[in-house]
Formats: sequence, structure tokens, C-alpha cells
Amino acid sequence: MSVLSLVLRRAQTQLDAFCQRRNAQAGNVQGVLCCRQESENALILVRERASHRNPTNDDRQELLRLVLDGSQWQLYWSRSDGVWEVYAQLPCAPDIDRVIDELEQAPLHVHW
Repeated sequence: MSVLSLVLRRAQTQLDAFCQRRNAQAGNVQGVLCCRQESENALILVRERASHRNPTNDDRQELLRLVLDGSQWQLYWSRSDGVWEVYAQLPCAPDIDRVIDELEQAPLHVHW
């Protein structure tokens, strides 16, 4: 297993834990947050409607894309028109812990 795979697996585990905490706080009012691997160097934070066991793309809202570029994470958020834009509050982070810290500080109604 490559170092990149290990870093992505660790990041996904931490983002999954973040999603579980936020889902418990929100009571699934706006849907269920989850994290999935998008490519060999990117993860994506997604909101899925809570009522669907096997959601289609129409049931998902992609919220945040995290791209591992060398030794840092680049963050992008999805605008309402579907275009990805640099996440202004934290355009890049040295590690996934810093990303999680930023996400923890955001109110539940902001993006996720």
C-alpha cells in the first residue's frame, strides 16, 4: 500500500467521524453527511437525503472537495451552479487535522 493510499484512508476515517458527529447534532434534518473517495488523491464531503438507502446523483449534494497535492490539502466548495471554487476560509491545509478543525468551527447551516 502506498503512502498516498494510507494518507487518504486516514483522512477518510477522520472525515467519517466528523460526519457522524454532525449527523448526530443535526438530527438528519438536512440529510446525512458522508465522505467518499473521489479519485486517487481526492476526497469529497457529500450530503445525501436521509430517506434513501441507495441514493442517486439527484439525491446527493457535493459540498467540499479535498485534494491532496504533495504534502498539503487543497479545499474547494461547490457553488449552487455546480462549479468548484477555492474554499476561501481555508484554501489549503498542511494536514487533515487542520481541515477537521475548520469544519468543526463552521455552524451547521453553513455548507454542511
